[in-house]
Amino acid sequence: MLPLIRSSIRNKIMFLMLLVILIPFIISTIIGSFYTKGVLVDEAINDNVQLLSQGNINMTNYIEKLNEVSLSIYEDSNMSPYISNRTFDLTYEKQQSIKESMLSIFQKDAHIHQVYFSSKLQNRAFLLTNNLGFNTSSIMYDYPKPSIESDYTPFLELPHGNHAYSTNAYIQHGNTVMTLHRPLYRVPSSELIGWLAIDFELDNFLDILQNLYFQGEEEIFIYDLHANQLVYPIQPNNTKLNVLRSDWVDAINQSENDTWAISIDEDLFSGVMIFSKVQTQLQNWVLIKRIPKETLYQNLNNIAQINRLIMFASLVIAIILVLYVSISITTPLKKLTNHIEKVEKGQMYEYVNMNIDSKDEVGILTKKFQEMMDTINDLIINKYKQELINTRTKLKMLQAQINPHFLNNSLQSIGAAALEKGDYKVYSLISSLGQLMHYSMETENMYVTLKEEFNYITYYINLQKQRFGSLDVDMKIEDSIKDIKVPKMLLQPIVENYFKYGYEPSQTNNMLKVSAITSDGKLIIKVLDNGKGLNEADLLSLKTSINKSLSSSEEELQNKIGLLNVIKRAVLFWGKGAKIQIDSNEFGGLNVELHIPLGSDVSESYYRR
Repeated sequence: MLPLIRSSIRNKIMFLMLLVILIPFIISTIIGSFYTKGVLVDEAINDNVQLLSQGNINMTNYIEKLNEVSLSIYEDSNMSPYISNRTFDLTYEKQQSIKESMLSIFQKDAHIHQVYFSSKLQNRAFLLTNNLGFNTSSIMYDYPKPSIESDYTPFLELPHGNHAYSTNAYIQHGNTVMTLHRPLYRVPSSELIGWLAIDFELDNFLDILQNLYFQGEEEIFIYDLHANQLVYPIQPNNTKLNVLRSDWVDAINQSENDTWAISIDEDLFSGVMIFSKVQTQLQNWVLIKRIPKETLYQNLNNIAQINRLIMFASLVIAIILVLYVSISITTPLKKLTNHIEKVEKGQMYEYVNMNIDSKDEVGILTKKFQEMMDTINDLIINKYKQELINTRTKLKMLQAQINPHFLNNSLQSIGAAALEKGDYKVYSLISSLGQLMHYSMETENMYVTLKEEFNYITYYINLQKQRFGSLDVDMKIEDSIKDIKVPKMLLQPIVENYFKYGYEPSQTNNMLKVSAITSDGKLIIKVLDNGKGLNEADLLSLKTSINKSLSSSEEELQNKIGLLNVIKRAVLFWGKGAKIQIDSNEFGGLNVELHIPLGSDVSESYYRR
């Protein structure tokens, strides 16, 4: 196994990446199984505690609202005479006034079922039912004994069936209600003068409780601590809590928290019980919610199952990605290795078909290898071509030499004769011709400085001006590039083209500008004239010929000198970065630009050697 891994980068990458993925995956799974359970259980308990606390608040607010409704009887001016007077005549008008006051209480909450009022001073009782029936009786209702405080403390009577109190009112039985009993006093004394009873239906309590638990999975109870019995059973099996355990009651009474939870693991019940005190002036209840262990862990099991599915899917995706990444990295490397082996055997052109297009480090390495092989092949080919051109050029120059010493001596003699006659113009022309011959016949150096090339062009133009007449010439060269080496006779064919094809004898303002500058790491030589120029078709044909010349063989180029020869030589000497641009200009002539790539620093150019 280990030798197989060590022998291949692909196997190493796959093995290491799988280890990097699997080890954290296994560790996280083990740790998660230990801690997720506790975290989720605590979170579920905290959520239920908060939920029960909110239910406690809603229930307390509703009871307080009913208490405020019962106190509104003291603020009713119509009821004051009947509460405070010991005797009064119960006329029809007075009964209607009492009915209106009781109706005002009835309408303060939609869940009020009926209102009962009894006056101890008058020994009269009144009942307003839910169908707005109004009844009176001289028989006083025997109030149940309250479960808290004293006999004359307002309290809530536990759920019971509705009844007509001490009246003969016809009511429809079967409704379960709770009753708020409030003793009435002669304010500000403590003399008991009557009772007010408000029956209200349990719909609002049920609505509050329904939002606190999941039926069928959890249980919820309201337990009266003073009466020691259920206020309202929610589940059919509520008999389990008919009497609350004494140790739970002690814990509830001693607890300073309004809501808390305890864990229970017994035969009858195993899970969590949450307690919440619901205490007001009217009652002392505790809200109890029981969550079985199965329900409590249900979310945990669901989450664990989802996590397992996600982890399994992630593991499969990770393995696929590992295989893809390892193959995508090593496949180009294998291709590159195969091509390197072929190049090592002398197959220099095998790299051309590598077909590796990745943009990563492997792609960059492959690209650099291709560029290196391009450079090597170009150098080899250019070296052969350059040596061939130099050899042929030297042969042609040697063939063209006809006793150069004799010609130079003859020209000097003719020049001396011109000076003796005082013909300085002839002497200048003969001198220029001598310089041209000396420059062209010198075969030792195939490279000259740009300054020397410009001087040669100057001599050439001086001779042409004698032939063609008026000509405005402008020669400019930057000082920083005067010593750059260029192939000899590089510019002469371009200038010659102007005199051969572009010069316009009928013009009096013929212009020729030759300049050399550097821009963006390039040497740019410009030749601009205002001659005849070329029409679009001829210009396009010339550009096409130039492009074809770049792919022509040396044999095809032997008899093609001039502009095509210039660009071919430039490409051979400077590489494919050398370009020539030919365009018409605003003066009607041509603008010829030769772009030559240089190094980052002109002073260190290769062509200065």
